[in-house]
Formats: sequence, C-alpha cells, structure tokens
Amino acid sequence: MTYVCTFGLENKLRDNAKESINLIRFGQKNPENDPNPKSQVSVRMVSGDHIDTCRNIAGQAGIVNEKEMNSDNFVMTGEQFRNAIGGFDVKTNEETGERQIVFEEKEKMKSVIHDLKVIARATDEDKNILVACIKRANGFVLMSGDGINDTEALQSADVGVSMGTSCQVTKDSADLVIMDNDIKSIYFSIMWGRTIYENVRKFIQF
Repeated sequence: MTYVCTFGLENKLRDNAKESINLIRFGQKNPENDPNPKSQVSVRMVSGDHIDTCRNIAGQAGIVNEKEMNSDNFVMTGEQFRNAIGGFDVKTNEETGERQIVFEEKEKMKSVIHDLKVIARATDEDKNILVACIKRANGFVLMSGDGINDTEALQSADVGVSMGTSCQVTKDSADLVIMDNDIKSIYFSIMWGRTIYENVRKFIQF
C-alpha cells in the first residue's frame, strides 16, 4: 500500500452567524450596550460533534466567551450532563400518552441549567432532557432542529422551529418553518412575537 495524502473538510460558519446570535440574545448587534438584561435570550448549542469542535464553534458564534469555553460548567458532553443533573425518571401519562421526565434533585438540576450553554456528543434523549430541564425551571423553550431525531424535542418545546430544507417529518412537528434557512429569522420571530404580546396586553388593559 502507498500513502497518498491526508485532507480535511471544514464546514465554516455563515458570515452573519455571530451577528444573528447577538441579535437573538440581546436584541441588538452590540451586546456591550444592553439596556435590559432581563430580556436576554439564553442561546444553547446541542450537537453530536466532539467536545473540542463544539467549544471552537460556540466560541466563534459568540455563544460562549473565552472564559466560559474552557469551563466544565458551561460546556459538557451529553454523558456529563446526565450525571450532573442527578437522577431522573421517564414516565408516560396514561391519559394523554405523553412522556414526562421527572427529576429527583430539582435544585441540582436548576443550578446546572443556569450555566450550561453547550452539550457535545449529545443523543436525541439529551435534547429531550434539556427541554424538560428548562421548562421545569420555569423557562420558555424555543427549540430548532432539522432532522428526524429532533422531532420529539421540537414537539415537547414551547415553540418548535425547523429550517426550510428540513425533512417533511420535522416540518410537520414544528410550529414555525424558517423558509430562508437563516438563523437571523429566529430573531425576527422573537421580535414580532414580543411586539404582538405587548400590544395585546396594552389593549386588554385599555
């Protein structure tokens, strides 16, 4: 046998990825001038890739800063995540048929969720557990996905979002379909959703 060569493939981030993440998180391109921290959206990345790859991509996208990138509290594997939140049990509601995840150590789970931003080597079940964790901590979850393995997590989230190039099963499971495949469109969805919500509140008060 004769050694010929070694080559690598790089799937680069889109040019507007970091800008879009900032818009989703802070509502503006410049996070340093955020006038209302309470309105921030916590952006988390769940991936099946190696943990070092996830760290690098999350750093480039602005999901984690340099300090958070090297912290086990902010970046962990799916196995570490399941161990960190403590015991849990998956039960099925006999009346509705829905699967429910019950956590044995709620306070421990909430402390993990508070910092966690990246899960690497994640399985389908890890996505479902993450959604359940955030909802049990009184959070509102918008979940995006594009594969059949994301279907259950999309359905269990408060709002499920799929991309226009996703498979039909994923689109059918989602509440919103981003036709232009641009993550920036999620920002517009949040912006208009909040605007409509505030206007309805004002109208009812009036």
